[in-house]
This record gives sequence, C-alpha cells and structure tokens, in this order.
Amino acid sequence: MVPEQGDGQGGRPRPGSLTGTDLIGLGVAIAAALAVPAAIGVGVDALSHSSPIGFVIGLAVGIVAACATAFMQFRRYL
Repeated sequence: MVPEQGDGQGGRPRPGSLTGTDLIGLGVAIAAALAVPAAIGVGVDALSHSSPIGFVIGLAVGIVAACATAFMQFRRYL
C-alpha cells in the first residue's frame, strides 16, 4: 500500500500542520523574545548600578513576550 500524501508517513505534510522549519523558527523567536529584554535589563543594571532589578524586569517582560509569540504562532493551528 502506498502512503497517501499528508498522512505523516513519508508524504507531504498535511495542510495546516507544523513543519520542522516552523518549529525551528518558533524556537528562535522564543529565544530572542527571552534574551533581548533580559540583555537590555542587564545593560540597565550596569548603567544604574541596580543589579538584579533590571534583569528581573527584563526577564519578566521576556517571558510575557515569549508566551505572546508562542500563542500568536500556534493560534493558526488551534
């Protein structure tokens, strides 16, 4: 028996399904959403000598941004 296209067993991906490229892109977007605000917070801490306050605030902003990014990416598949 020949597998049909889109069955996930060697055929093309089903329309509307996640591919490896989609997942890699999502991982990069989440990593950037976490890392950029945290790095900005570290920079603010270095300038204002208020260590860990800026980092913690940046990390909190990054967590919210990462959740929003993941939700927006997965919303089309829900």
